[in-house]
Amino acid sequence: MKNIAAIVIIFLLMFGACLALDVYIEHSLEELSAAVDKIHKNNDIESVNEFEKLWEKHEAGWLMVMKHSEADEISEHVMSMKKNLELGAMDGYALELELLKRHLEDMPSHIKLSLKNFL
Repeated sequence: MKNIAAIVIIFLLMFGACLALDVYIEHSLEELSAAVDKIHKNNDIESVNEFEKLWEKHEAGWLMVMKHSEADEISEHVMSMKKNLELGAMDGYALELELLKRHLEDMPSHIKLSLKNFL
């Protein structure tokens, strides 16, 4: 009986942790998407820097459920956007911004807590 109780408790703890992580990811995705919208609206280096700080804040949490290469891609898009803005290359900046948007839009399907993603 103690073994069954221990298994149930462990299962409940794991389920709770997964739900908490899912809520965290959803909330941080909303913040990041809002920051990307602000970048698109303002087209300035300050907005990009704000997104970069926000991404650095949330990156560790996201790395629990996503591949490191995907996180690196987001960081690379931000660096490229900053470089293109500094050089005045608005075409390159717009391309990187669009790639960043698409990357964030695709994230929920990649990081959704499901059996398919665990296997």
